[in-house]
Amino acid sequence: MSQSILLHRVVLAALVAAAPCVASATVSIDAVSCDVHSDYDLTIEADRVVFEREQSAPLRVEMSDGLLWIDGELLDLSSQDRGRVRAFETRVRALVPEVRAIGIEALDVAYTALTEVASALSDEPEALNKRLAASRAE
Repeated sequence: MSQSILLHRVVLAALVAAAPCVASATVSIDAVSCDVHSDYDLTIEADRVVFEREQSAPLRVEMSDGLLWIDGELLDLSSQDRGRVRAFETRVRALVPEVRAIGIEALDVAYTALTEVASALSDEPEALNKRLAASRAE
């Protein structure tokens, strides 16, 4: 048996052996999720980041340029803690474009699904598609 044929068989055997690993890696990548939950509503204003909720103190947490307020009371932070608060604000603000893009993509998927389902069920799919397209443009 030539060395070339033997090499091809070894490579083929390695690929066959690796296939389950690749398949499971693909499954686990597709199954990645983010299970983040907070009881707080988040508002990002020009000069501050605000966390608010209706029950259980603290009800309002504000961060602005390294300063921290808990339910309206300014905390006396060390310079290191002010740096940490400032860094947290910066990280939250850096997420805004990505969160916005995800929201836009989700709306796009929802409109596409709505259009497909409504078109299939409608007696006048072309008119419906025009109305949905106009709504989507808004």
